[in-house]
Amino acid sequence: GDASGSEGEATITDGCAPDPRCGPVPGEPRRTYELVNSEAFERTEWPSINGFATARGVADVYAALIGTGGIDPLVDPALLARATTPAWEACEASGGQYMRMGLGVNLGHTDSYWYGAENSAFGHVGKGGSTGFGDRSRKVAFGYVTNSHYEGPGSGPQSQRLGQVLAGLL
Repeated sequence: GDASGSEGEATITDGCAPDPRCGPVPGEPRRTYELVNSEAFERTEWPSINGFATARGVADVYAALIGTGGIDPLVDPALLARATTPAWEACEASGGQYMRMGLGVNLGHTDSYWYGAENSAFGHVGKGGSTGFGDRSRKVAFGYVTNSHYEGPGSGPQSQRLGQVLAGLL
């Protein structure tokens, strides 16, 4: 990956081009950053894209999944192990980002996101730079949210740096 910047902002590239056959569902409104940063977007129910939470709330979800911080595991550890078993690793077609995926979760790290060095670290990027992850081996949960949307691919350089700093502290 390449972290380079212009005018002080870093961008992440991972060498994948989006599949031109992938695009919005017919009739779906075009998601611009003006739209996702608007008050109207915050009030709209748009499944899978506009959940709002605090960083602590995001981290608490992952803490509950892995059973850390005095919280009993939300799911059976065997089920979580199955969900975090690698299912595929490739350039995903719609966004053109290289991903390592379990069953519905990103695993470890790629140039698009950073949760940890191994598959025991799993999470999901949020639209615009927010991210959350849990790491079963290190027994840590992490949440990072932004108050406006990063307009590049992946989780964004800030959340990646924070994940790497956390890994260095453990």
